[in-house]
Amino acid sequence: MTLPSAAWKCLFIYRHDEALCRRRSHIHIVGPSPHPQLLEVAVPLQTLLAKPFVVVSQDIPVSIDSLVTAEKKDRLGYIGAYKEMLLWFVGNAREGINRYGTSLGDYYRQRYPNFRSWIEYAVLLYDLPLASLSSHSSERDSNFRDAFAQAASFLAFDAMKPYEEISGELQNMDAGEIVAKIRKSLESKFYSSHECPLHDHAIVSHVRYILVRISGHGNRAQLELLGTQVKNIDLSLTFRSLLGGDETVREHTHIDDLVRQVSSAQAFFRFTVNQIFVQEFLEKLSLDLSLTTRVSPSQNRFRRVLIS
Repeated sequence: MTLPSAAWKCLFIYRHDEALCRRRSHIHIVGPSPHPQLLEVAVPLQTLLAKPFVVVSQDIPVSIDSLVTAEKKDRLGYIGAYKEMLLWFVGNAREGINRYGTSLGDYYRQRYPNFRSWIEYAVLLYDLPLASLSSHSSERDSNFRDAFAQAASFLAFDAMKPYEEISGELQNMDAGEIVAKIRKSLESKFYSSHECPLHDHAIVSHVRYILVRISGHGNRAQLELLGTQVKNIDLSLTFRSLLGGDETVREHTHIDDLVRQVSSAQAFFRFTVNQIFVQEFLEKLSLDLSLTTRVSPSQNRFRRVLIS
């Protein structure tokens, strides 16, 4: 069941009604409430207040601290126990997003802003193309996966040199392998400690930006994380990192090197790749050749022709 944006509200149920509510299709159990004997649930906005739902005078959010039991602290220490319960909480939120759609992400963004970076990864992973397509997948699903893999690898090549090992590995990947690699990287980030939420927000917004440019799913909240100006080198570095490269490089490749890498990539085997192709691909992503790739002196004439 997928609900429109802002379609959820907070209610509570008694703990002894949990099994009953889990069998219902329109109830997402958020977690134990600080109120004794109550669980917080997210329900569709139009849900009527009737059994098993209850309303409390103060709808205090779920506290991770309250989930840390003495047994867990003895076994894992406080920090370890807190991390375990935090990952349980955001993992449960992700299960809800996978079941009900990304509108549930709006509920968590509003009610649990301290956990927003985890929620953004969960929403993003839901909207990404699948790495492996079944025999029943549509042509649209296949085209979406291929377009995302091409855009991701293109930007990653923009922050690589042809002689780098990571470039050779990426050139040999097909669309499914590229998407699988990115999904694996994002999964790892979802389960990480998120010590710098702004960095995680930047990664999410960069990937979302590309999804939108290839006619994938939009998400206003994630695009707003991007800010008013796209820094092209940061886009390239994000995809270089997600595909297994380091983030130490701080410059774009020359256009000749970009053409060389893209033309040899399995993801682009159907295309004739040249400088015109590169320019058109960048325009598709709403990026500028003069800002995105370093042009060698011998290419200045080509650059002037394209920009004029």
